[in-house]
Amino acid sequence: MSPDGWRVGCVQGDSAGWFDFHRMNSVFSPFGTAGSVSVLRTPSQGDSMIVHQRSLAPGESGLFEVRPELGTRSLLVSGQEFGIGDAGVSADGAVAVFAGRLLQRGNPPEPRQVYVRAVHGSGVERISTGWDGGPANGDCRSPHISGDGRFVVFTSFASNLVAGDTNGFADVFVRDRHSGVIHCLSRRDDGTQENGHCAGVMISGDGSTAVFTTFGTRLIPGDASSAPTLVRVTVPQQAVLDGDGDGLPDVWEQDHLATLDQDGSGDSDQDGASHLDEYRARTAPADRASRLEMAGTRRLAGGMEVHWHGHAGVRYQLEARDSLQGAAPWVAVGEPVVGYEGLVHQRVDLTGPGSYLRVRVIPAQP
Repeated sequence: MSPDGWRVGCVQGDSAGWFDFHRMNSVFSPFGTAGSVSVLRTPSQGDSMIVHQRSLAPGESGLFEVRPELGTRSLLVSGQEFGIGDAGVSADGAVAVFAGRLLQRGNPPEPRQVYVRAVHGSGVERISTGWDGGPANGDCRSPHISGDGRFVVFTSFASNLVAGDTNGFADVFVRDRHSGVIHCLSRRDDGTQENGHCAGVMISGDGSTAVFTTFGTRLIPGDASSAPTLVRVTVPQQAVLDGDGDGLPDVWEQDHLATLDQDGSGDSDQDGASHLDEYRARTAPADRASRLEMAGTRRLAGGMEVHWHGHAGVRYQLEARDSLQGAAPWVAVGEPVVGYEGLVHQRVDLTGPGSYLRVRVIPAQP
């Protein structure tokens, strides 16, 4: 289901597809055979879906971008090249993540790695790269990606992802793709390593927090039980890499624009929002259907409720003015709202200022 609940991927008969309930008479749009397709992303805006299709037929297995309404399907990651498992996709639909191993390479096969593939990019990026520059020397599993594709968390038995990993247990790691730094999350600030396996890691949509289960006793002071313990940790935030100094992280530009030749003032999809505006709003700069706009209103007693498509971690401010003519200032309505994936709702008092409403993004502090 899409974050706003209006688009649903499902099975009808022998086909997998989706219904778009934005339409008065929703039509089922098929894109694959039931039982062979997993829908990884059903969008609120635009018509691009990310699916994992499994088939023994050459060219029919892998991760695909599917546009049912246009009848197109584009291969992102070939199932003939990678053994794909634990696949997922960022909430903005820009980056697919999966755990797997390269096929036809090495005997015995190399450990499972974690990879990402930007939909608008040109190749697969290995996430599980160690401090020595090589691949992880132990199996990596269960990746999960933040809403904007910046952070990837996963579990691994590898000992070369960070220096000093000698406990011999499965640990939890996070890679900040915008800075290139990898951290071990299942280690205390003083360097103490966990004395049991960790599993089941997930990350919040805004990338600020991760949770996982530990079977050890060293992470939580006073925890002497070997029973599974749920741990919540803050994800370290690093300075992003912006080699061309345009205010946009280099990796974000590669993910969404497939080049560093653009800058923050550009507008690739000609929707009136600059690349910098779209980066701040976490919308897609190459997709006109992905933009910050009002999605509707609902009358309430003494007021109304307005809603728009939001994204995790973005702060929004509703504003009003009496006329669209002239240079009258926009006046803030209510308090800022912290967004999440899906429709964001805010109540408006009819006695408040202005006849016209808009929503804008409050830029994050550097």
